[in-house]
Amino acid sequence: MITLGGRYRIPVAQYQAVPSGWTAPEIQGMQDMLRGGFALNVAGADDPYGPAWMKDRKGWPMYRATLDRVVAGLKAGDAGCREIALRYIELRYIGSCSGYLRGRMAKVLRRDAAALDARQRRRLEDHFLLLLERGEHTHEFQQYLRLWRAIASDKTVGRLRRVAMTDERRAWLMQRLAKVA
Repeated sequence: MITLGGRYRIPVAQYQAVPSGWTAPEIQGMQDMLRGGFALNVAGADDPYGPAWMKDRKGWPMYRATLDRVVAGLKAGDAGCREIALRYIELRYIGSCSGYLRGRMAKVLRRDAAALDARQRRRLEDHFLLLLERGEHTHEFQQYLRLWRAIASDKTVGRLRRVAMTDERRAWLMQRLAKVA
């Protein structure tokens, strides 16, 4: 069996699939429920080179294009897109382009960190701490660190200092978060 996703060893058909609850219409439904004003509609997104064995050959390009629209909505300051981006980051889906998309979302969120409310900041901090504790530093973790610097509370900085002092393997953390410390 062919697997992708590095150490996560995801079967290729699953790696190329749309995560449950994240089809283009479901993402648009989230946007409507959150009363976001940014249009996420994508017309005719298609991947003519998608392999015949791909489980969701038509749905995957729509999912990807819709998440690209979410990133555009983040740039426009849409609150619905902000919440969808947080949910996608928290989903921690390992699949084709997922790390790239999460990294883009984190980069845009960092630029507008002031727009995050206290609950959203806490959710991100808790998520990043969990990833750190698990040792999950996938490709987008660098963007997470930059976002973390922008939102970290004093309580979190204290926890990170304790982690860095008690675990030599994670001492690099305080250097990366030096702007906060």
